[in-house]
Amino acid sequence: GSTYYQGDEVRPGVRCNNSAAISIPNITTTWLTFDTNRFISGNTTMHSISSNTGRITFNEAGWYQIGANLLVGTGAGGGRQLNITTNAGRAAVCQQWVAPATGGNATYMQAECLYKFAATDYIEINVYQDSGGALNIILNPNTSPEFWAMKISD
Repeated sequence: GSTYYQGDEVRPGVRCNNSAAISIPNITTTWLTFDTNRFISGNTTMHSISSNTGRITFNEAGWYQIGANLLVGTGAGGGRQLNITTNAGRAAVCQQWVAPATGGNATYMQAECLYKFAATDYIEINVYQDSGGALNIILNPNTSPEFWAMKISD
């Protein structure tokens, strides 16, 4: 993996993805999982590919830039929602709600924000759609589905 520095300090961070498309049922909140770490920086693992694979866990307190990218398959009508939530309370810290793309195009979604976390806090992603049928989150290398966090400061 890569290591990222701010001055002489190593910054913890991770970017994970899933290596396959993910089906999102109609009118059902679906929690995403990720099976690959694109990079991990710092001395601790923030994302495991063997347990709690939907979580990024903060081992150091501080301000983090967090985000997710998804490309949702075509579907007539309804909307699409992407939520990045924190801890067991599952409060949304970032979210995006969009109308479906027109003309047979997929819907690109991104949620990103700066948020302060305590050590042991974690984030997860859920998605929701109400198109009338199941839709896939499309596998698109380096773009979808992707989930990340990078420490900015203490």
